[in-house]
Amino acid sequence: MQITLKHVAVLALTLCPISAAATCDVTGATPEGGQVVACDGAEPNGFDGTLFRDTLTILPGASINRAIAEDTIVLGAGNDSLTMAGGEVSSLDDDCIGLGDDADTAVLQEGTLQCGDDGVDAGDASTVAGGNQIELRGVTIVSGGDGIDANGGDDTIIMSAGSITVTGTRFRDYGIAAEGGNDSIILSGGSITVPATSGAAVSGGNGSDRVDIAGPIALNSIINGDEESGDDGGTDILRFSLRLPRLQADLARQALSAANPAAGSVDIDGQTYRWANFEHIEVAISEAAVPVPVNSIGSLFALLVFCGLLGTHHIGRHKT
Repeated sequence: MQITLKHVAVLALTLCPISAAATCDVTGATPEGGQVVACDGAEPNGFDGTLFRDTLTILPGASINRAIAEDTIVLGAGNDSLTMAGGEVSSLDDDCIGLGDDADTAVLQEGTLQCGDDGVDAGDASTVAGGNQIELRGVTIVSGGDGIDANGGDDTIIMSAGSITVTGTRFRDYGIAAEGGNDSIILSGGSITVPATSGAAVSGGNGSDRVDIAGPIALNSIINGDEESGDDGGTDILRFSLRLPRLQADLARQALSAANPAAGSVDIDGQTYRWANFEHIEVAISEAAVPVPVNSIGSLFALLVFCGLLGTHHIGRHKT
């Protein structure tokens, strides 16, 4: 076979992955010896972290993908930190973001992940390292595999806004998959949409996991305490800690107190939550303060002024 320049280029990319390319600029160093990197333009070669703690920021306008068949962003070793403030990370067949095997932090504020496989693969952080923390604050994730795959370790996943849409048709591709470890999943906003073949919008996986419904979130499928039906030996807890008006709070408490943790559903504040394979349901619903209408405040102020004037007039008459 004749060796062409194209063959040489492909071989070079395969054997020598590029770290911190032109539009993912190294702007400094971390105290541990890693890199501080900011991405703000088109990057076709992805990003590979160092062996130490790196800090990566993806800015609005960034477009990061990888020409070869690998995860687009690989943070590697070290307790890395990733912040996505906008832009897009894409992968044709693989994961968009791989967090590596240490205790990493990923805060996904805005932007889009368009992924052939998992949106975020959290690696296998050990329980000693404390696991990974992944926060979804407004990002849009479209994935052929799991939206978030926590894998091993005791991970914390917090979703307060944004959306996860799973487009693949494989069984057990979830919006959020806790997999192994004793994981904590806190859901308070946004939406998770999975195909009928998925099996669950959220899967607690193996281990003793806690799923906390802390605010209204739209889920089109169940919350599964175990990845497989049946007892995995762990103690999985489904917790409801929403703040609701008094009447709604009372009704929700009554419904949840009578619910079966093994399988059931409840309608709360316009959302339907369905679940299976939990050992306990924990009810921590609190009552939201009732707002006072502006016109009521004005009326109260006018009444106080009137009472004050009346009292002054009465005192004045008494003195004379």
